[in-house]
Amino acid sequence: MPATELEIDCGWTVDEVIRRHPAAMAVFNRFGVDTCCGAMMTVEEVAGSKRDALCSELHTVARSQ
Repeated sequence: MPATELEIDCGWTVDEVIRRHPAAMAVFNRFGVDTCCGAMMTVEEVAGSKRDALCSELHTVARSQ
């Protein structure tokens, strides 16, 4: 099932998440994610052990837009 604009797939790249949901930049910044050099990595790759918390906050941002 394809993700809607109200969802974020944590398999997307950081760049794709920001492109679809610009407000996600603030979440990435809070988690210390490098949105420049790490932009072509997936959210799962950059999140490491914080994956669940990061993905949860990203989903909240997507639903609030």
